[in-house]
Amino acid sequence: MIASGLRVLVVAGHPAIGKLMTLILHAAAHRVVAVTSGQEALECLRVEQFDVVLSDLHIGRDIDGLGLCALVRRCWPGVRFVLATGSIGLSTLEAKAVGVDQLLIKPFLPAEIRRSVAA
Repeated sequence: MIASGLRVLVVAGHPAIGKLMTLILHAAAHRVVAVTSGQEALECLRVEQFDVVLSDLHIGRDIDGLGLCALVRRCWPGVRFVLATGSIGLSTLEAKAVGVDQLLIKPFLPAEIRRSVAA
């Protein structure tokens, strides 16, 4: 059974990607906040409680998805972290070492996003 109704923070460097992820997750009855940088994500995490962070690897110049994951693990250890990447140079082992719970390799289907968030 796949969970719904989770509070999800989407971090995507491009607003169009964030909007697409938001639509996919809204369809699964999740509550979503979308931001476009690691700094915005940290600000949201400081004031709101989230069940899951779904972040792209490349989210801006201030911090990347792996760096964001390390900070989330340190400050909000109970938050599930899903990392999306198109980089074939990043291994699952590298991602897990930083604390990534699920690694999504692009291209992926909407159902894979919903499963990864709700796992």
